[in-house]
Amino acid sequence: MKRFYAFILVGILFAGCASARGIRREDPGPQAEVWFAHSLDVMIDEAYVAGSSLYFRYSAIHAETDELREFFCRARWNKKDFTSRYRGVSARIEFMDGDAWRAELPEGRTAVSFLSSHEWKLIRSAVIHQIVPAEKESAVLVRSGQFERVFFYDERGELNVTDLQGKPEGVALTRTFGPEDIEKFSLMVLREYIKRGAGLTDRVLVGLLDAVEFGSPFSYIDLERGETVILDFRSKEGARHAGNIYEQGVKATEYAVVRSHVFGLAGRPLSYAFRLVNFSKDLVHDALMLPAAMLRPSAGRAPEAGSGQPMDLERFDEYLQRLTKRDPSLGRLEFLVGGERFFPRLIERIQEARESIDIRLFIFDNDDYAVTVADLLKKKSLQGVRVRVLVDSIGQVMGEGSMPPDLPEGFVPPRSMARYLQENSKIEARVRPSAWFQTDHTKTIVIDQDVGFTGGMNIGREYRYDWHDMMMEVRGPVLSELIYDFKQAWAHAGPWGDLGLAFAKKFKRRPNIEGDGVPVRLLYTKVGNPELYRAQLEAIRRAGKYIWINNAYFSDNTLINELIRARERGVDVRVVLPSSVNHGIMNKNNAVTANLMFKNGIRVYFYPGMSHIKAAVYDGWLCAGSANFDKLSLRDNLELNLATSDPETVSRFEQELFHRDFEASLLMTEPIESDISDFVANIVAQRL
Repeated sequence: MKRFYAFILVGILFAGCASARGIRREDPGPQAEVWFAHSLDVMIDEAYVAGSSLYFRYSAIHAETDELREFFCRARWNKKDFTSRYRGVSARIEFMDGDAWRAELPEGRTAVSFLSSHEWKLIRSAVIHQIVPAEKESAVLVRSGQFERVFFYDERGELNVTDLQGKPEGVALTRTFGPEDIEKFSLMVLREYIKRGAGLTDRVLVGLLDAVEFGSPFSYIDLERGETVILDFRSKEGARHAGNIYEQGVKATEYAVVRSHVFGLAGRPLSYAFRLVNFSKDLVHDALMLPAAMLRPSAGRAPEAGSGQPMDLERFDEYLQRLTKRDPSLGRLEFLVGGERFFPRLIERIQEARESIDIRLFIFDNDDYAVTVADLLKKKSLQGVRVRVLVDSIGQVMGEGSMPPDLPEGFVPPRSMARYLQENSKIEARVRPSAWFQTDHTKTIVIDQDVGFTGGMNIGREYRYDWHDMMMEVRGPVLSELIYDFKQAWAHAGPWGDLGLAFAKKFKRRPNIEGDGVPVRLLYTKVGNPELYRAQLEAIRRAGKYIWINNAYFSDNTLINELIRARERGVDVRVVLPSSVNHGIMNKNNAVTANLMFKNGIRVYFYPGMSHIKAAVYDGWLCAGSANFDKLSLRDNLELNLATSDPETVSRFEQELFHRDFEASLLMTEPIESDISDFVANIVAQRL
């Protein structure tokens, strides 16, 4: 059964309870949208379905004049669009002349039952009664897509609905309801209502008068087929649009040239010189190693996948000890897969902060969601919490350079999020200059030295709503390492540059954080020390049972060759790639890479949409964090991954990420068509 009911119900649960997100609309007919928005009531007079077309007639009573007006509508959709697991399809309402509407009614049409807005409110109330606890000071979080609200009853027994930022401190969240939960309750209530209703069928048209601000005044539900069509006034969303080209060029010059290679170089001569030497060495290395790194075909038929013996994890840990020259720490990890899991948790932890919030990101976006998080941080800073935000200069050029199309009407994105964070607040914000275009791609957040987050997500709408990504919530002594790393990065980005970094290394101490947990190693990519690359390359070479990788950017030929060799040894090698990447050159590169891996027996999965996760498991050794499988992440950028071979933690991770992604993804069964441009992109991507 497709899970479409949740999307409709949650949208209606929020309607009238909070300000709607901005929606760009086109005029759908002769004042129909305006009339609907000012209607006292809407009555569906008749409705029919024929194939993938819906015809209905409704009457609306204007709230100010009591005037009654009749509208004739048609909506058409494509049956092939019913492929998503969590929501239905959208169809635009077409308004017609009454005579033309009657003349077009097809033969063999089927009558559709309809529910009024009042009847739907009764259903909504029944669902709310099912999910919201009656106890005072207890609340639930309801989320679906971009909707996210807290529901609770106050002391007077009245229902309150707010966002996470508006939740009173004395009210505790007792449960979170996602789309599948909402589906269960809404489907149960709707079926029961239809069963009791005289003359109602399994095909129902619902009038959503209080959801018109979301642009969806009606929904057609076919309970028998498990299909829902959301009928919209608005046109389809456009693609993400770029900002002003001139302004972005000025910003890129300011960040990447003036800040990074004028002022940045002045304060960091030693680190810039070291970076330049390492950069030159990499260029020579790449030129000499290019023939050896060429992708090669398999030597022959490989043994059955998973037939080998797993590597000795104790001996591998001894290798990691020699490689890093650091002992592992202890920590407890929770895997927050998806923006719907991570961001509510982050907001809640920020609200609970009493002493400090330290944020280190590649990008702090400047869209409406990022501004919402920024406003919460500004509020906490004025309450006495020390808030520090460190972002990368090149990352900010990328993040502030484009906007989603459905921003709230009138929203003006801040030109600089660093400046916005500091305006009317006590936040300290720094933009880290890039030494010869090396970026700080690390993502860590530590709150009150009690809880931390790290992984692949930045702060912005695409991470919250659109992309498949993951952060790890971290507790225990390992937090001291994240805090120490932040202190060094913060000092290096400050006005004293290299001197500040030297001072931080000499005099800044790791805090003594007590607690228990499992052994956790921090692995880095740093200038001249690609630990992450060497560790994962060795893990591939030692693996004998299975290698599962989830990564969007896959262009290192040495790693790909080693994966092919691993498959030849009988290792079960599986790679999850996104079906669409946010960079065109990597889309083309992934097509070539996927074909090569597929032809050599590697199982390739395409996750629907954009997946930004960076994670792998090698015979029970987990390695996940910010690093991609490309040259930038493995040898150039500053990166951080967490690694552990604790059996319970790894098993939980495999269940929560890999098994679910294997199920949700499309397994590659034949080569992808490619042309010369794909191979050119593959050559270019090897340098990225």
